[in-house]
Amino acid sequence: MTARRGAEDRFLSCNGSAIRARRLAQGWTQDDLAGRSGYSRRLIQKAESGGSLAPATLRVLAQALSTDAEQVIIDDLTLTPLSVVQEFVAAMNSHYHDIGPAVEHLLADDFVLWSAGDPSVMPFAGEFNGRDAIVEYVRVFLSVLSPSKEGFLRKVRYLASGNEVVCWLEAHAQVKGMDTTPPVWVCHRYVVEGGKIARYENHFDTQTGSEHLAEARARGLLDADGQCPAEE
Repeated sequence: MTARRGAEDRFLSCNGSAIRARRLAQGWTQDDLAGRSGYSRRLIQKAESGGSLAPATLRVLAQALSTDAEQVIIDDLTLTPLSVVQEFVAAMNSHYHDIGPAVEHLLADDFVLWSAGDPSVMPFAGEFNGRDAIVEYVRVFLSVLSPSKEGFLRKVRYLASGNEVVCWLEAHAQVKGMDTTPPVWVCHRYVVEGGKIARYENHFDTQTGSEHLAEARARGLLDADGQCPAEE
């Protein structure tokens, strides 16, 4: 991996989980890493809690965590817009039914989620605001669709530019009650500010999605509001 940052950056947000994982892979305590890097345990705790450190400090930590098999660099220990989004997408795939705790540390307080589509056709379309927006969005989504157990988000590709990240993928989910529902192409746009996702836009093939829901309504699997009828 090649470093991407210039000397103009005074402080960088640490990827605390990455630093902790590398430390534990060495079998070290925080005191061990502190001793090997020449810093205090308090600084190691700050790094592992996602605090911000000077590039020179991170360079020393990277050197201390390097091994014969891998040379660690600053980018491996810091949060970039791409790394934040990749962690978010991975959580969406593996923790969809309990998404809140899995991503709350990645979301800004004024987080905005926008999903394409006509809300009168797709109940999960529209804008959701606040850190709990993702929980509400997923709740509504799961009231209509069931993500594939073999993998919900597939063929994911990323493009990062500045503080924005775009990813293209296939979403595999079935309308509840239907045996099969073909995958839908999806394009996500993320805006990351200060190591947190401030905006998440969910663009997708709304025509195909609408056709799936229309078929479900015609078969009596969804009511007029796009919800699954209450079980007797």
